[in-house]
Amino acid sequence: TAFQQMPLGVELFGRDEDAAELSDRLSAPDGPRGVTLVGIAGVGKTTLGFVVSHRVAPAYPGGVGGIVVTEGSSAGDVVGSVAASFGVGRPDDLPGRFAGRAALVFVDAVERSPDATAEGLAHLLQRIPNLRFFATGWHPLGLPAERVWPLDPLVAPPADAGDTLTDIAAYPAVQLFLERLGRVRRTALENDEIVPLSTLVSRLDGLPLAIELAAARGRVLT
Repeated sequence: TAFQQMPLGVELFGRDEDAAELSDRLSAPDGPRGVTLVGIAGVGKTTLGFVVSHRVAPAYPGGVGGIVVTEGSSAGDVVGSVAASFGVGRPDDLPGRFAGRAALVFVDAVERSPDATAEGLAHLLQRIPNLRFFATGWHPLGLPAERVWPLDPLVAPPADAGDTLTDIAAYPAVQLFLERLGRVRRTALENDEIVPLSTLVSRLDGLPLAIELAAARGRVLT
């Protein structure tokens, strides 16, 4: 499942407040039945969702499962995938699997089949009162139980931030770029690379996926 394949020890950049508040809401006994992270492609919804799902796992004795929605999924596909993520063969076995204990399902990429996902989750929430969902998507699902959490791009340096590494190192977009660059390049940044780096992450609109792809080129490009 998506949750079982999740890498542990993922480092977040610029998401500490989001992660803390989401963890609090999803861990609270009187918290919402569902939360959907909403944002544009590449903004980091999946990574944040994975990290928060791991953090809140102790609050769910019934377990935490996870699925990735695929194009063309039906409501039945969604329900069946949720059941499989908790290790049962049939959706009808889920209530017995949970035995009244709280459980959470992480549902990634709901934009691929939003209507079916909403229908499937509504069915599960109605049948299993102790089940919550944590989803990611381009748009909300529109369920009555849903709380929407917009996710913005990482903060990047403004044009007048300065021309030294000290001037720009505190910006999350720069921190992510430098961390990913360090994986492919062992040499230190040259002084004349600082301003281009700052300009680059700003032109990439602070989008984590774009920043990671650009940093990967650091093996061959200055």
